[in-house]
Amino acid sequence: MKKITAKYIKNYLDENFGGARHDVKIMAKAINEISKIYSVNDPTDAFLYIIGDANTVPGEMFSSYGFDTREGREFRDTFSNIYYSYE
Repeated sequence: MKKITAKYIKNYLDENFGGARHDVKIMAKAINEISKIYSVNDPTDAFLYIIGDANTVPGEMFSSYGFDTREGREFRDTFSNIYYSYE
């Protein structure tokens, strides 16, 4: 399985949002962990979904008509729990 790096996250957030407000190293760990839990092939898809730059993760039903489904909310909540457990 591919892994997302803190460098990729930092560069993406710098270019698209003017910088990161959270710890990119912890974010990378959490994205890689949640990608493993939910069998997401490309953690970049999970990252883009978490930050709101993608409506869903390919192969998953995380949103419907622009709103998160129960599974999508669970995915985001699980990410948050993992992220804050590393702080």
